[in-house]
Amino acid sequence: MHKKLFFVSIFSLLVWLATSRAQAFSSADSLAQLVNEAWQIIDTTYYDTTFHGANWKSLRQKYLSEHYHSKAHAYAAINEMLAQLEQPATRLLTSEEFAAFLQEVTGQPHDGLGLLELLSVDLDERTKQLVVVSPVFNSPAARAGLWPHDRLTHIEEAATAEMSLKDAMKRLRKPAGQEVKLTITRENQEKHFALRSEALTPTASALYTAVKFEQGRKIGYLALRMFLQNSSAELREALIKLVQKKVQGFILDLRHNPGGSMASCLQIVGAFLGELPIGKISSRGVISVLAGQGEKLTNLPVVVLVNEGTASAAELLAAALQSHQRAILVGARTFGKGLVHGFQQLSDGAMLMVTIGKLQTLSGEEILREGITPEVAIDMPPSLTETVASTNDKQYLEAVKILARRIAPAGDRK
Repeated sequence: MHKKLFFVSIFSLLVWLATSRAQAFSSADSLAQLVNEAWQIIDTTYYDTTFHGANWKSLRQKYLSEHYHSKAHAYAAINEMLAQLEQPATRLLTSEEFAAFLQEVTGQPHDGLGLLELLSVDLDERTKQLVVVSPVFNSPAARAGLWPHDRLTHIEEAATAEMSLKDAMKRLRKPAGQEVKLTITRENQEKHFALRSEALTPTASALYTAVKFEQGRKIGYLALRMFLQNSSAELREALIKLVQKKVQGFILDLRHNPGGSMASCLQIVGAFLGELPIGKISSRGVISVLAGQGEKLTNLPVVVLVNEGTASAAELLAAALQSHQRAILVGARTFGKGLVHGFQQLSDGAMLMVTIGKLQTLSGEEILREGITPEVAIDMPPSLTETVASTNDKQYLEAVKILARRIAPAGDRK
């Protein structure tokens, strides 16, 4: 039987449930077993029970009738099966590829450009083009000026039109000091970038907090740039300290936040809402309800900043606060990443990534492709090279105005 390493990813919302140890496989029977394991995982967990029109039962007969002479041969068969689903996120990762992916999305130190797999760069569900979601804050990609929704057309001289995300990541992951040339299209204009890989530590810049004095108000500013495993504890601690400093309200900045840990997301939602329902997951005809976790820490007014780089877990958080009228959203419509993924480990240690559901808002609207629309739209280029939360930041300034109006008289604060 296949062993499981599950996580649930709302386009990169991660929840780890178990681990297992790889086994050695070389015989024809063992290689056929790998193919069968992959087929069974899709058959029992893939979110679309029509399998995009593929005759999934007959595919099993076809591929199990073959004689496999190498692991590469078995992997090729698995990839052929998965291609029938036309769902690029559902794919096979070797143990080495999965290790690199895990190192990035959990915020561990690594060499790179700031274009993390699934979080910062992904395949568009409709066009199958490589697209930038949002670069890691203060990374080479961010400083160079890559924006959300930039279409990545070339990596060095290689065109990406028929390139899988797995192949693209092999070309984007380089040791520190090596240069990578990228070509993108933005609003039908071609742009060229030369990025140099460097040592990155995403945890160092995942959360920034400050007390700001604006329009006669004392405001707690929290910029959450990724959802890492420790982000919920850090943000909850920051909230408590800001309340102790007698702030009168909060601006929660989720701009350029591509997502991350689902557990952290639910706990952060809980800090503002408590254990209320916040969204839904639709999978194989079943609707599951997500709820905030942990104690509610504040009743102070909140304004949330969002933009085109707000994705995945950040969209879930923004939608939850909006649905319960706990916060007013300011900025631009969010990215629109709303598929739910799981990983299961095959017997040889390879990982099968499977799309297992779709994320919905509390009212049942899908986030995928639609995103979350803020109540107050403020047009502003989604650049990470500009100074945020400053006099040049139009979205921030509008958030300050709205929060100042929402702040209650001193005697009514909680």
